Amino acid sequence: MSKVQRPATDAEVNAALIRYAQSGDEEAMRLLLVNGAKVDTTDESCSTLLSIAARHDKEGVVRMLLEAGAKVDATNNSGQTALLSAASFGKEGAVRLLLKKGVAVNENDTVGMTALMLAAICGSEGVVRMLLEAGAAVYAADNKG
Repeated sequence: MSKVQRPATDAEVNAALIRYAQSGDEEAMRLLLVNGAKVDTTDESCSTLLSIAARHDKEGVVRMLLEAGAKVDATNNSGQTALLSAASFGKEGAVRLLLKKGVAVNENDTVGMTALMLAAICGSEGVVRMLLEAGAAVYAADNKG
């Protein structure tokens, strides 16, 4: 006797998308997106798939999401965009792709931190260099001045 498979719920699809953004499973991500999954799905902190993939430096998934029209300026609960998220973890590949896409380099999060500040804090010389070359403001101040 064969089992009848029920369609996946939105919650199940969203959980899978988040998992694939973290793991970099491009084939599975592509399959879900071409079958109507939402490119700007978010996790419990309102981080988009693009931010999640960028934070984990999954360049193939970042590229795919950018090509699929992911919102590059979407923010999570902390006000972080994909660029801020990638910079805070020193993820050079993701930062390079986002800068190539033309993202705003001087956006800040809810406490006023910029991508340059976050990259400097995490000690990523490569990301700091890329951000400076892209025009990051050197003398920006966070909310504490």
